[in-house]
Amino acid sequence: MKYTMGRISMKSDQTRCPLYEAHVDYVLTTPSINFDVPGHKHGRSFPDFYKQTMGEKSLALDINSSKTMDNLSNPIGVIKEAQDLAADLFKADSAYFLVNGSTSGIQNMILSACNPGDKIIMPRNMHKSAINGLVLSGALPIFIYPEIEETLGISMGMSTNLVKKTMDDHPDAKAIILLNPTYYGYTSNIKEITDYAHENGMAVLVDESHGSLFALSDMFPTSGLEVGADMVTISMHKTGGSLTQSSILFHNNGRIPSSRVRSVINLAQTSSASYLLMSSLDVARHQLANHPENLDILVNLSKYVREEINKIENLYCPGEEILNYDTIYNYDLTKIVIDVSKLGYTGFQVVDILQEEYGIQLEVGETNVVLAIIGLGDTKETVDVLLEALRKFVQKYNRKKVTKYSSVNIHIPVTLRTPREAFFSQSTLVPLEQAADQISSDQIMVYPPGIPLAIPGELITLQMVREFQFLLQMDSQLIGCTFLEGKPYIRIMKEG
Repeated sequence: MKYTMGRISMKSDQTRCPLYEAHVDYVLTTPSINFDVPGHKHGRSFPDFYKQTMGEKSLALDINSSKTMDNLSNPIGVIKEAQDLAADLFKADSAYFLVNGSTSGIQNMILSACNPGDKIIMPRNMHKSAINGLVLSGALPIFIYPEIEETLGISMGMSTNLVKKTMDDHPDAKAIILLNPTYYGYTSNIKEITDYAHENGMAVLVDESHGSLFALSDMFPTSGLEVGADMVTISMHKTGGSLTQSSILFHNNGRIPSSRVRSVINLAQTSSASYLLMSSLDVARHQLANHPENLDILVNLSKYVREEINKIENLYCPGEEILNYDTIYNYDLTKIVIDVSKLGYTGFQVVDILQEEYGIQLEVGETNVVLAIIGLGDTKETVDVLLEALRKFVQKYNRKKVTKYSSVNIHIPVTLRTPREAFFSQSTLVPLEQAADQISSDQIMVYPPGIPLAIPGELITLQMVREFQFLLQMDSQLIGCTFLEGKPYIRIMKEG
């Protein structure tokens, strides 16, 4: 078998799990009688039914920081050792464990690179956490609009020439933040963009939340770490094998001082970080470093799923044929995008039926597509269950007619206020149908994926209102709306 770990050349002993080993030893091997927090005291206060479900050892391992177990706010012991191993594996100068997901990592990158009033260039299809980072930092966004792939109706990467032109038009921008990949697995030409940004004195921040394996295998698109990005955030819990909510922020010294990064992280990071989450990061790193064959299995499973889906009538799983090596520069083959529009159903409807009738939970449904993610924990048996459910679904529900729906995020909103100004302004709630021609004071988005349809400071248009209404009709979870007596309201800026 050919292992795909060709990008990695490690200096440290990656067979070690310093944080995990210390964690287990502290709690299970040489336990203390604890008179510190947490108050459940190694799980003893929980009822028996909860202990049986969650596992007594897992509850016992829920501990607080101590001299023995180090402290995430200022790691000098086993946490630092674990972070250094992660930095070595991914080839970064520093690694910071995060226990509030990549949301905190993305916000920390923006706060580290930008002061209030600084310009930052970013794609309009950034995750909501980036917009929150603008509110917190006071930075001024310069948005670039990604390509919308007409057949699939979803946003892709950014045109390299458009990115360069935007940097030329805004030479005073302090940073650019890139999506690598998009929610659906597609990438821009990250190397050329990074090189050009650095030539123009801009820091490069990379939201690699959905690409935590990119730096480890030639079978995946290029990682921001490989091209010398200044800061990169990865969601290890999404695709790297750690527990939900655990992520890693990587930093390369130079344009952004490490002292600034540490200070920013400690602004909002909890002083009671979960050792269950941190240990899982240590173990996930260990697995990736010592079992590269798992990536080959993952890649081969993903190829198999794609091939089988494309044999099913009226389903289409795009691959290399849609690459244009610019706005669609590359793609993550573990993100299984399926065009369902020829069935006569929306992706929202397909997701619901697959869950309700076949017990299949997909990642998300969109207007024309659904997304399934193949992960390290999948096997031939699990993906065959997915494939069989898709075959049965098509046999039962195929209307054999094309139903294309307009895609969200194809409009270009007008920005009238900065996100920070609009968010903290005097505001009022208005019914959704009355929100057109008003300035939004909040983010409005479907979650997942969490890409804002409107952000604070943007003018809400009639087209946007109609999109919101369509999404509500599809039973989407529209975050940012307030429901009063069952009707949606939106927070807008007060006039004057």
